[in-house]
Amino acid sequence: MPPGNRLEPSSSPVVEPQAISFTMDLHGTNPAPKKLTIANRGDRPLMWSVAPTEKWLSVGRDPAVGATSGVEGPGKTSTPPLIVQVDSTGLRPSIYTAFIKIASNGGNLNVPISFTILGGPARLRVEPESFSFSGVMGRINPPAQVLTIFNDGGRHMAWRASTNAKWLTVSRPEGASGVEGPESKSTPPLDVRVDVTGLSAGSYRGQIEVNMEEHTAKIPVSLTVR
Repeated sequence: MPPGNRLEPSSSPVVEPQAISFTMDLHGTNPAPKKLTIANRGDRPLMWSVAPTEKWLSVGRDPAVGATSGVEGPGKTSTPPLIVQVDSTGLRPSIYTAFIKIASNGGNLNVPISFTILGGPARLRVEPESFSFSGVMGRINPPAQVLTIFNDGGRHMAWRASTNAKWLTVSRPEGASGVEGPESKSTPPLDVRVDVTGLSAGSYRGQIEVNMEEHTAKIPVSLTVR
């Protein structure tokens, strides 16, 4: 080969695998870490560094100490491989995407990462779990109290609320709650009211029933009229 056509030595990064995906169920444990190798297919040393693009993603030879750079000789592969991990803390059911950005003297690469959090079944929870009212015959009704309906599961839910006594009412009979997080509770909460009109002095028992799919919450309500 004529001297003017001689190729200069170069480094050439290659990653394996070229994309990584993780999947988990909401309320489950984080997925097991996966491995990523960087190989040098060139004929001069490859100097590289890696960085994740999202906080829920971490990568390094030892993520605990942040070993995120290295040098590979010609024809060599990163040893040990890089460890790729995801953390679901604070994340809701969805598909999240990010990149591991690899910068090197032989060129830059982006390794796509997908993280799927599957929504589990809706889970019903109510607060408080019981109510107690006290009123006086011929006087105004006692103040309303608040019932909040929570969804501790992984997908939206529709609910219905009913009572079993004429003197007991809730402010609305149906609604929906989002998944875990700021939207997990009924907004606004329900007002629970009792009406002592026409009731004699004594103790009364009632119940609020909240239904959501196969889940039911039965909330006892006591009323004392003096």
